[in-house]
Amino acid sequence: EVLAVIAVALIIWYGGGRVLDDTLSLGALVAFTAYIRMFFRPLRDLAEKYNILQNAMASAERIFLVLDNRTMLPQPAAPASVAGIESLRFERVDFAYVPGEPVLKSVSFELRRGETLAVVGPTGAGKTSLINLIPRLYDPTGGAVKINGRDLRTLASPAFRDTMALVMQDPLLFSGSIRRNIFEGAPAADSDRAQAIIAAANLERLVARLPRGLDSELGEGGSLVSSGERQLIAIARAFARNPQLILFDEATSAIDSQTEQLVQQALARLMQQRTALVVAHRLSTVRHADRILVMNRGRIIESGSHPELMALKGFYYRLHQLQPAEGPGP
Repeated sequence: EVLAVIAVALIIWYGGGRVLDDTLSLGALVAFTAYIRMFFRPLRDLAEKYNILQNAMASAERIFLVLDNRTMLPQPAAPASVAGIESLRFERVDFAYVPGEPVLKSVSFELRRGETLAVVGPTGAGKTSLINLIPRLYDPTGGAVKINGRDLRTLASPAFRDTMALVMQDPLLFSGSIRRNIFEGAPAADSDRAQAIIAAANLERLVARLPRGLDSELGEGGSLVSSGERQLIAIARAFARNPQLILFDEATSAIDSQTEQLVQQALARLMQQRTALVVAHRLSTVRHADRILVMNRGRIIESGSHPELMALKGFYYRLHQLQPAEGPGP
């Protein structure tokens, strides 16, 4: 760009003097200026292509770093089978994403079949990291996570993941239809069962509003529906899998109060006669849990039911006092 501007300026300066001396016609000066611009155009295009190539090389380097990462955790040579989840146990579990910076420190608890266990605490306490260890997205750096007394590292990951359903704060949705997002990878469902799942997840209003019903497209990442509706679709996906263990991660912390009521109703239906582990910031969503674990700085510092923890007047009590008054949970 700079060279092109300098070249045009020199042509106008030199050619302008020649025009004033009547040794060069004005038309020739204009034509020569246009030729100079045409000469630099392909050079400018080459420079732009070089910049694009440099950006592509930088992106490719980052892509290859990701591809070279060991993303699959080691699988056992002779994995044990899992028929059902009778108990989930953390035994002195330590975990760190970065060596020397522990996120979980000596965490121990047990969740038995049919129980609802809630995990609460301030941001950064390690709640989400704890829930990430259960489907074995990561391995603990110390201790063990066990199902039915067996270390997860001795089980085939697909075997126990098929018994679980995970509902995240920001659910991952595909760009396909509602039907695909709910039933992809789940057991085949006939029309009656599909309608029952839609009703149980409080999705009837959304499906009725869209012109193509269950076959309506959601857009990339579910961009065509609200965050609360994405949450309800994730709950319907959990219903379709008919899991034994439900994992809720911040299931109601990113939606408005009106939609929260629909989500809580759907969650209550989903938890019926199932084992559930609930992670939440809003204490109103977990006060009916069988037990509540209170975490802070990677450790469990209190444990008990809502009335027991309130009577203790400890960390949980202070968290409860800091939150605004909310309606009753499900």
